Amino acid sequence: MKEDSNWDIRDEASFREALEAAQEARKRVEDHDPQTHQHGVRVSQWALLMAGRLPSFTLRRRRRLEISALLHDYGKLMIPSSILNKPGPLEEHEWALVRHHPQVGALSAPVNPEFVEKGAILWHHKAWDGGGYPAGGPSGQGIPIEARITAVADVFDAITSKRSYHPEGQGVAPSQAVGVLRELAGSVLDPTLVALFESICVETAGEIGGKAAGIPTLSIQWVIAGEVARARKYLERELGPFDTDDPLVGEPPPPWLVDRIVGKMVRANLDADSARNVVLYVLRQPLEETFRQEDLAMDDSDVSEAVRRAGNHDEAMIHVRSDHPRLPYMSVVVFSGRLWLCVGEKSGDRTAVSLIR
Repeated sequence: MKEDSNWDIRDEASFREALEAAQEARKRVEDHDPQTHQHGVRVSQWALLMAGRLPSFTLRRRRRLEISALLHDYGKLMIPSSILNKPGPLEEHEWALVRHHPQVGALSAPVNPEFVEKGAILWHHKAWDGGGYPAGGPSGQGIPIEARITAVADVFDAITSKRSYHPEGQGVAPSQAVGVLRELAGSVLDPTLVALFESICVETAGEIGGKAAGIPTLSIQWVIAGEVARARKYLERELGPFDTDDPLVGEPPPPWLVDRIVGKMVRANLDADSARNVVLYVLRQPLEETFRQEDLAMDDSDVSEAVRRAGNHDEAMIHVRSDHPRLPYMSVVVFSGRLWLCVGEKSGDRTAVSLIR
């Protein structure tokens, strides 16, 4: 995992002071809204687990995320407890107060600003498709990735916790909650981060909250493997039993075959280009690199390092033009001859892409 070479004992001491202040602020929020007891802690822990799988998150960046996730609901201090604990639907004027809490929290977080990512607080209720609140603003990969990570963690913990707005005040089981996240993927939540969260849910649920999730482990590698298995199933319907190492017995695939299987593969979490990459992999056909040389906003040495890392690890980081057409959604891309899931994050005139398997 990438660390900051300039992180020293003074940075650690400053972080500890900021973390103590953040914990005190979180407790004030929970005293104001007791049903959210330890919510900030759990959201922060889930967020750190996701960030730990993304190579773009250095130690310093993880420290900022940890504190920002703790404080994501700090703005709720300005919402009357009667609204926060109301068992029925909220009136419009009550909703207006609730929708304002991210802005209040981002502006008033009582912590050394060096350790607060304001975008994580401001946009943690912003939907992937541009909905949510605050109104306007970014969508998709334009939403800071810290906010997208916090959103997944926040939704999961909220729907598994006892809350006044749940039926009979009870949350759902973690296995059901993961199903809800899947339903929200691509509209409210970043679909790749949902898949990433699911991959760590089972192994960590026992450590956070003390409950086993009770769902099949779905790692990022299995996300790709699952799509490969689905493509093979469709191919068998077309060809009958086949050798997975040489399905076409050395012959090129007829175009109709590729198009037909791709058409069956496309669904909510898999676009046509991603499906085509998977199908060509299953057919043992050459894979075309998703990012051409002119797409990469990197010098040759950085490209070589990314290729080296991709060959040695199950993660890599590349930078591409921010307007690259393959990055608006969760993608199965080809880099260095292999299939990867990618998570993009806009940064000026380019996009940082985390490649994970």
